[in-house]
This record gives sequence, structure tokens and C-alpha cells, in this order.
Amino acid sequence: MIGKTNETTQFYKKDICCNSDDEGGGDSDTEKDKAQTKDKKVSLRDYLRPENFIIGLDSQWKTIFDTSILLVIGYSCFTTVLYISFEIQTGPFLTFIDHIVLTGFALDFFFQFFMEF
Repeated sequence: MIGKTNETTQFYKKDICCNSDDEGGGDSDTEKDKAQTKDKKVSLRDYLRPENFIIGLDSQWKTIFDTSILLVIGYSCFTTVLYISFEIQTGPFLTFIDHIVLTGFALDFFFQFFMEF
């Protein structure tokens, strides 16, 4: 029983760990895969896989973007109430800022289609 366990353990160890000391110097599977990938031409279909477009839940840039959208939401709430209450005429600078806010909301809407759940 003990001998059989050791054989099984060695089999799994050999299967999991490619750079085993028991094998002697040879190319590992990962080095072979890298060489094959290097020689293989990458097609457009490889770049258009769904994994390349999904935005992960723990993505750092998504966290920064969501925080900036929260600031934009606060600005939008404040200026909407201000514009309606006091009928303020907007100049070119505030119009430009409003266009940036609208672009931020549009990007947020677009990115929602690629979010991981």
C-alpha cells in the first residue's frame, strides 16, 4: 500500500511539476508551449475572444473609474438643482464641463455591458 502510494504521488508530482529533479535536463512542457506559441501566428479571432473584453470585479482601473463617476454624479446633482432653482445662464466653460459629464455617463453605460458579475 505504501509503495503504491509513493508511485501515485510520484506520478502526480511528475504530471504537475514539469521541472522535476528526477527527469534530468530536458525541456519542460511550459518551455515547449512558449516555443510553439512564439512560432504560431496570432489571428484576429484570438484577439476577439470574450475573455479579452470582460472587465473583472477587482480591476483597479474600474475602481478608479467608478470613483470618478461618483464625483461626476455629485456634480450633476448639484448643478441640476442649481440650474433649475436659479435659472443660471451657462457659459462656454460650464457647457464644456457638462459635455465631459455626459461623456462620462455614456462611457459608464457602455462599460456596463462588459462587467463581470
